Amino acid sequence: MPHYKFKCKNGHVFELFLTMSEYANLKEINCPVCNEKSQRIYTPVNFKLEGIGWAEEGYQITEMEMQSNRDSDKFAEDEIRKKDKNIDF
Repeated sequence: MPHYKFKCKNGHVFELFLTMSEYANLKEINCPVCNEKSQRIYTPVNFKLEGIGWAEEGYQITEMEMQSNRDSDKFAEDEIRKKDKNIDF
């Protein structure tokens, strides 16, 4: 269940665990301490993109790797063509 962080104008910070539909239907969130109107605090999402092609240090693919991948794909295609030529129908 998503958790949402809020802050009132008096500086109180609190979190609520709500479903997305519950959050969408709320018109106003009041601080549980002082009952003042609160605003949502947007925080960064905590996830990491991994795998080939993500432009992050350690994950970008180099030109040499790209060429190597192209060469191995071409080699595999050539091998398949050779095998296909040798098949009699």
